[in-house]
Amino acid sequence: MSSLIRITLFALWVSAVLGCGPGSTPVPESTTPPSELIRTDLQYIVESGQVGSEMMTIQENITRIGEEDPDKAALLQKDYDQLEKARGSQARTIAKKMMEKL
Repeated sequence: MSSLIRITLFALWVSAVLGCGPGSTPVPESTTPPSELIRTDLQYIVESGQVGSEMMTIQENITRIGEEDPDKAALLQKDYDQLEKARGSQARTIAKKMMEKL
């Protein structure tokens, strides 16, 4: 039993000394403009007529646009609010309208 404890303590000591290796490499921020990212998501909605998880990234990118152009972001946010509730052909129409504003 005492050898099992020694082996366990040794394994813990080795883990502590070695750690998890070198630090992680930071991921560079996307250089793609937020308007292009929104356009890509909206194109999917136009093609599929479905509104899904892309709405989260659209919202994030509208926020990024708002940092530089609050008026444009406000216009997009209005349409976004409508798009969030829309489905099918209505979603396609709103997505196309938003793409024109980009």
